Amino acid sequence: MTDIRTAALAARTMVGRVAPMPALLEAGQGQPGPARWTTSPDDTGISGGCYPYRNPANRFALPPDRLARA
Repeated sequence: MTDIRTAALAARTMVGRVAPMPALLEAGQGQPGPARWTTSPDDTGISGGCYPYRNPANRFALPPDRLARA
């Protein structure tokens, strides 16, 4: 599984050396817990977690027009 993640990170990021990253991401990673989803007034799905792109409260969240399309 680490090889797949390494290839995906290399293809999707601009990080020069991605080989150690999947192992670091997997280290100590447990179950994420239950997903908490809500719907915005315009019927867009919003995730309640602190890491997803689908939570408008996160600084790295998708812009509203992308949230509506995704």
